Amino acid sequence: MRNILYFRTVFPKLSETFVSDQVRSLVLRGFHVTVFTEFSEGSLDSFVRSIGQESRERLNVVYVGRDPTMYRSAIFFARFIRSLFIRQFFATALRNAIWDRPSLKRMYIYAMELERGSYDRSSILICHFGPTGILGYMVRMLLKLECHQITVFHGNDVSGVLQRISKKYYSCLFHDPCHTSVAISNKWKNLLVSIGEPNAVHIPLGVSVEESFEGLHRWRKPEEFRVLTVGRLVEKKAHLDVIVALSKLLDDRCFVDRVRYSIVGDGPELNRILTAVDRLGLRQVVELHGALTHEEVISFMKKSDVFVLPSRTALDGDMEGIPIVLMEAMAHGVPVISTLHSGIPELIEPGVSGLLVAEGDTDALSSALYRLYEDPNYCFRLAERAFTTVSRDYNLEKNIDKFVELIEGSDGCAGFA
Repeated sequence: MRNILYFRTVFPKLSETFVSDQVRSLVLRGFHVTVFTEFSEGSLDSFVRSIGQESRERLNVVYVGRDPTMYRSAIFFARFIRSLFIRQFFATALRNAIWDRPSLKRMYIYAMELERGSYDRSSILICHFGPTGILGYMVRMLLKLECHQITVFHGNDVSGVLQRISKKYYSCLFHDPCHTSVAISNKWKNLLVSIGEPNAVHIPLGVSVEESFEGLHRWRKPEEFRVLTVGRLVEKKAHLDVIVALSKLLDDRCFVDRVRYSIVGDGPELNRILTAVDRLGLRQVVELHGALTHEEVISFMKKSDVFVLPSRTALDGDMEGIPIVLMEAMAHGVPVISTLHSGIPELIEPGVSGLLVAEGDTDALSSALYRLYEDPNYCFRLAERAFTTVSRDYNLEKNIDKFVELIEGSDGCAGFA
């Protein structure tokens, strides 16, 4: 089995369960995995317990940057200075100094940590999100590693970078024969191809799926209609659109008395959401629960009648990939409402496995919510078909199989001269 290295800023991270799921699956399949990270969010012990004691020895989590004194090596700094005379390295370092200055410091401390450990220099390096891929590229170049790199592109790391920086930002990765680009949706694969990556591979993310739909769907209690959104409180998640959509139904007292809208997540949009709830008179309808663990999120899903995520493109270009929470809701028998945004239509067939409305169309969103409120049988049909879709196309273990094939088919590299 080949050794796997991950570069992460935060591991584990509550809002990025797809990384934890991938690491766990690779460890359980016998790979030795080392995760280099600066921080953890939530309990690392809980993640380790989910792997099991027998597999624990195949996982190593290394925290970088904790001891600043270890990074004051004159020899290593001299190597860094010499590397600046390599044309490729200089060009990449200069570009990052202009666009993302902290990345140079991160490159230095990750390289130092990798250098001081006894890691297999021919391992596979996996980087989720494009900027971390640039970090991996610079570390490999600095240390002249014989290491193939896989960068997984998700959404904002493509759309946001194109809007804020340059379409040439990832050119060093796209021209590197020791690098493979993976897109989590066909939309992002096509965009990567359009900016110079002809060899991009599409491998969707996935979630754990029960063997059967039977017993998953929650038949609604007549006195309640529970709506759920899970996601960081940021512009692209569009929590405010749900609140506005619900406000359009305030004239129906029966609906207002029965509906409860739960929001799970935390983030910079919190004050705007609270202000809107007060202004629109929805205090008795909207409940905010903050950030919760994955287990707590699943518990909320199992109690919900509808899951809604009306994603939209943020003003800074931030976009979704294909949100994992939509897959998880579908895998747990909860009917979903979302938008014609990014790769979401690849996951949800409108009117078949869920309902989709245009971004920002609160009238259509209001109508979709009310339709599912009025017709529990339609909810059941949507949920059943959604479960079939996720089982077939977004099953975690099936898609990890594809990722393992990519890992095992990656050739060793000669390193940088």
